[in-house]
Amino acid sequence: MAVPRHVAIIPDGNRRWAKNPLKYKEAYDLGGQNLIDIVTYFFDAGVDYVSFYAFSLKNFSRGDTEKKLVTNLMRNYLPKMKALIKQKNLRVIFAGKIELFPKDLYDEFTKLENQTSSGKKTIIPLIAYSGKDDRNQAAKKWVGAGMKGDVDDYLYASKAPGIDLLIRTGNVSRTSGYLPAHSEQAELYFLEKFWPDFLVEDAKQALTEYNARERRFGK
Repeated sequence: MAVPRHVAIIPDGNRRWAKNPLKYKEAYDLGGQNLIDIVTYFFDAGVDYVSFYAFSLKNFSRGDTEKKLVTNLMRNYLPKMKALIKQKNLRVIFAGKIELFPKDLYDEFTKLENQTSSGKKTIIPLIAYSGKDDRNQAAKKWVGAGMKGDVDDYLYASKAPGIDLLIRTGNVSRTSGYLPAHSEQAELYFLEKFWPDFLVEDAKQALTEYNARERRFGK
């Protein structure tokens, strides 16, 4: 079985799974654990890069209650993520405006990036990310650098290869500006399941489906 080099995940449907705002915490807790399990599975399967949407820039337009819930979830799951990073010798690249988060999280994010720069495989959380912002900030940096190289060299995830397989749960068939420069040739895999119901067996099925497709790359 061929293994994609870069798998991307849009873990959608936590709030719709909960149905009730009072159950948002339960949904996000379950979704957070699923994320650890699924990311672990993909690295064990031989994938070199795993990226995932953790919190989009548009999510900042939601109420303070949900933003607080998500930031607290990040704090709670950082120890588990750090354990995974250490176990798998991962490099961490945060894509997005991480400076918008509370200082304690921002400091943790930057520390992880600095401390894991020599990791053998790479995990890329998209946090406070949007494709439009990514392009705009890359263009500004490119101009500021005297237009040296290519604009794509200044993207948040410029060191990552193109996405081979993009998985989205939640019965939504769009990419929502997910690393647009990386997803041009991505195989898209959409599921009706909400993210809290997405398990390792579903990830295995996604790889099976990926292998059943013929990738032509425009030929």
